[in-house]
Amino acid sequence: MTTRRFREVLARFTDEEQPEAVLLVAGDKDYVSILAAWLRCDIRTKRRMTHPGDATETANWQWLWENTCFSREALREASGVPAKRFEAKLNALIANHIIYPDGSANSFVRRYLRERVLRLLGVDAPARRSLRIPAAAVSDSHS
Repeated sequence: MTTRRFREVLARFTDEEQPEAVLLVAGDKDYVSILAAWLRCDIRTKRRMTHPGDATETANWQWLWENTCFSREALREASGVPAKRFEAKLNALIANHIIYPDGSANSFVRRYLRERVLRLLGVDAPARRSLRIPAAAVSDSHS
């Protein structure tokens, strides 16, 4: 029951994600590095999840993260972000709903990163457009 509730609550957040999240990530190498590592991080829900409290958006977001397990140290090492900056940057990604407690990320941010990588690789604009992943496919890949 609680695992189903976890997925339902998370789906509400992913269904309401905002494109403005890209603005936070776009100009900061640390955010990009943490996000790239997050997408490959070993993440799971707790075996014995707590029961959700009140139904506010903030409480639900906290509840999701309280029931998520991952190694902050492994994530920090994989990201290459120095420890003195890592915690603040990770907390900002969480607070701004850019990374999700199931190991996925805001679909607008993922599309931005994909476009950025393709440009770095020299893929021209028409080819980049043909390689675009529909938003539904991005969100379905972590369901």
